[in-house]
Amino acid sequence: MIAEKKYAQVFEKMNLSFDDYFVTLCKYDKGALIKKNKGSEIYQITSKETGNIYAAKKINQDINIYSKFEKTNIPKSLYIMSKLNHPSILKLIGISPFDFKNKPKAVIVTEICSKGSLNDLLQIERKRPNQNGEWNSTKKLINIFGIASAMKHIHSQNIIHKN
Repeated sequence: MIAEKKYAQVFEKMNLSFDDYFVTLCKYDKGALIKKNKGSEIYQITSKETGNIYAAKKINQDINIYSKFEKTNIPKSLYIMSKLNHPSILKLIGISPFDFKNKPKAVIVTEICSKGSLNDLLQIERKRPNQNGEWNSTKKLINIFGIASAMKHIHSQNIIHKN
């Protein structure tokens, strides 16, 4: 409960309700590991209630040792994510201050890309030399437009995308 209270306090300072963002992971079945790096792990999860599939990004650092910057920045990022509504931007579902083993490690739940990341798809396409793959000029332009449209939307909200 210490981690949950810390998050709730930071949200209160921003005049936000932690309850609006809180996700209980026991309502989801943890699936396959999608991606792992030094700082996080991304899993596929399935809602036990609806059967909907989502992505759960577990931050590997213990919440109780977050820096002041992290304690302030994470709720701000979640707030920004929750306000973005665009077909090319994954929607925020919520956050749990506890991981699947009930350890104080944040887990951010979002919609999932059903076919993987754009980078994953392009890597597969590059491995098909001299074949007519799915990525013809039209599909490439559609994706470029989707990315440009999402970036325009983000910038219209005075947000800078850093990734």
